[in-house]
Amino acid sequence: MVASVKVAGSVFRFEGKDLSAFVKAMPFFKPFIVEDSIAADYHLVEDIEAAEEESLRKAVAAVDTFFDVAFEDIVCKFYKLDNRIVFYTHEEHSGKELWEVWEIGSDRVRTSIVRATATIYRYALWVAFNYLMIKDNCFAIHTSANVFGDKTLIFLGESGTGKSTHTRLLRERYPESFLLNDDSPFIKVEKDGSVMVYGSPWSGKTPCYKNEQHHLYGIVRLSQAPYNKIRKLSPMESIGALLPSAPPMLNYCDETTDALYGYISDILETVPVYHLECLPDTAAAELSHDTLLGN
Repeated sequence: MVASVKVAGSVFRFEGKDLSAFVKAMPFFKPFIVEDSIAADYHLVEDIEAAEEESLRKAVAAVDTFFDVAFEDIVCKFYKLDNRIVFYTHEEHSGKELWEVWEIGSDRVRTSIVRATATIYRYALWVAFNYLMIKDNCFAIHTSANVFGDKTLIFLGESGTGKSTHTRLLRERYPESFLLNDDSPFIKVEKDGSVMVYGSPWSGKTPCYKNEQHHLYGIVRLSQAPYNKIRKLSPMESIGALLPSAPPMLNYCDETTDALYGYISDILETVPVYHLECLPDTAAAELSHDTLLGN
C-alpha cells in the first residue's frame, strides 16, 4: 500500500501498509493528498524490521546523541552513524517506539514497522520532511503566518511569547487577512531567489491545514514588553532572530548545519526582519502591520 502527499511543491510517497494507512486516516494530511500516479520526489519507506532495530540499538549505544528533545513523556534522540542520521523516539508510559534512518543527501527515509502513537509518528514525519527537503532549500519554521493579499508576514518567538495572540489580533483588525499556518509552515527559497511560505500538515494547537503558497514579505520576532516598539534588525541580528525558529536538530550536525546557514542567508537576501517588543493589544498589531505593509 502507498499514499502520496504534496507539501511545499514536492511529492512525498509513503510506502508500507501501516504508514500509508496512517497518512490517509489523519485529517491534517487530507488537504495535501495527491494521486499515487504522480511521480514522487521523496520516499518514506516502512521497512526497518526487528533484526535491524536491534542492530541500530547496539550501534547508537556506542555513540553520543548529537541532539535530543523531550515533550510530555516522549523522548527523541538523534545520532550520526557514518553517513546516516538515526532518529529514535520512545513514549515512556506506553513503551511504544519508532526508528527512522536517513542516509545524508538521499531522497529516502526508512522507518520501522509502526508500533507508535499518532503523536510519535506525526513528529517523526516532520523530522523526515525537514531532512529530505534540504535539497529544496526548504525547512519548517516555528512561526505563525498571516496572509495579506499577495504578501505574507511571519511572526517568530519562543512558545508563550504571543505569536498566536498577535496574529489573531491582526486578523481581527484587518479581516481581509487570514491565517496560513499557526506553528510550522514550510518556507522555501525558490530557484529564482523568491521566498515562499507553504501551508503544511503541522499547525500546533490551532488546526489550520491549508494547501496554499504565498510570497514571504516580512519577518517579525516578538518579545513581551510593557510598551509597543518595533525596529528593523541588522543582518547579524536577523540571523539571530531566525535561527532559533529553524528545526533544532539541523544545527547539531555539520552536514545539515551548512545547509541551514546557507538557507537563512538566502532568505535574508530579500526578506527584512524586525523585532517587535509589544503588549498583547490591537495597537501592537497596527504597529507591525503599518511598519511592514504601509498604512
